[in-house]
Amino acid sequence: MMLWPLAIAAAELLPPASLHVTDDGKFTYSQKTTTSGGFRVLTTYLNPSKIDPFQVHEVVVDGKRGKVYVSLLTTSQLFELDLGPSGELSPVAHRWTFNTNESGLHNIAPSACHPGGLWVSTQYDNQVHLVDPATGYAPVRSVRVPRLLHNGTAWGLKISEPHSVREAADCTIWVALKGATRNVPAGFDDIDYTEAYDAMTVLDPDLPRNHSDGHAVWHLLPSAYNESAFPGLGGKLHAALPTPVMSAVDGRGNTFHAQDCSPSLLRIDPAGGETQVPVGLWFQASGPGTVAAPDGSVWVCSLTRDDGLLLRFRPGTVVPEPFEQLTHLGGGKRRTIHVAFATERLDGTKANMIYVLTSSLLIPKTTPAIEEVIGYELDDEWNDVAAETGGAPVLHVTLPVQHSAAHRIALAEPTHAGAARSLIVTGLATSVLFQLLPGESKEKGGGILENQRVEPSSGCRPAA
Repeated sequence: MMLWPLAIAAAELLPPASLHVTDDGKFTYSQKTTTSGGFRVLTTYLNPSKIDPFQVHEVVVDGKRGKVYVSLLTTSQLFELDLGPSGELSPVAHRWTFNTNESGLHNIAPSACHPGGLWVSTQYDNQVHLVDPATGYAPVRSVRVPRLLHNGTAWGLKISEPHSVREAADCTIWVALKGATRNVPAGFDDIDYTEAYDAMTVLDPDLPRNHSDGHAVWHLLPSAYNESAFPGLGGKLHAALPTPVMSAVDGRGNTFHAQDCSPSLLRIDPAGGETQVPVGLWFQASGPGTVAAPDGSVWVCSLTRDDGLLLRFRPGTVVPEPFEQLTHLGGGKRRTIHVAFATERLDGTKANMIYVLTSSLLIPKTTPAIEEVIGYELDDEWNDVAAETGGAPVLHVTLPVQHSAAHRIALAEPTHAGAARSLIVTGLATSVLFQLLPGESKEKGGGILENQRVEPSSGCRPAA
């Protein structure tokens, strides 16, 4: 048992949070256009030198500035690309390194409370930063995450590695402290994933320092941050099950936190009350994708289900509702990783849309995998699939690079008059960006594109 004074002493040894951003310059990358399901797919290759590893993780679109921001965990870099007058991604990326190449830039999330700002996490440095792209990513605020958790009986559980940061309407932030632990959900403890984890001890020199025996979600009003206020450093720590990866806030102010090694979600109400909401009837583990829809409901993905099932929580409820549309498609393993919502189709037609991203992330590279974006139109109340569609998807696009470990999806609204609306998807294992655009185009090369498989490298779930 670690005594409280010793816990304070250990925490005080940690340096203050800081961020140094290096401008690495602008680089031009190759692109290729193919078609699928009546839509164009523009693929941008961000790793022409085939550096191993070079994982493309999060993506955020700033429609007002016409910018797309992408994080690369394994090099701690942010790539900034422009949306051109037609709405297509520019092949030119401005690259920035956050702290060092070993700092582990992971999360990128927009800030409504600081318009144009981004919340980022340097995961291996155990820090969270609010940055302003307009000033060369100068930090507006930097905080380091708590490293000790009280588990009800003893101080001293180690927590670490901010995997996800989400800003709430009250300008507080929710930080998922995933940690660096070797936890694998039941049924997935096979050689592909354990070897990937073991490789991380070489790829990530910070792993021994960040090894965790606890997991938590941290709730913080940034202006209240206090490095001397233990244990929450001015915020509140909520103990979680292995391992919290992504957060979403419903229309009543309740937060849901996916735990991608546990068959439940951590739900925290506005008063701070905690509930573990079981989802084991449907999922072996929840997430990573946990996303709020415009109607205030929260939708949850899972990489432990092969048929594409999603779960939805109505605002204020703890009862999950299965969304089964993808289960009727058939054709092989279809595992959901992330979703995006829109109030118009890509062609500009008014419609409530959900776009579902499926991924090969936990499927061995020797097994055929379905990586797609599937879009359904929902009714005016976001309750069910629109009757006029007959339950069929209105968008069904197969990604042209197989075993890309498709990771995140984001909507890009038109930035210029006449510009196309699009969807942007990150391919973690093949270091690519996919942009889905309306309309057919003559294929340039066509077919499945060549790729290099880069083995995932994180703990419980490879780089979720």
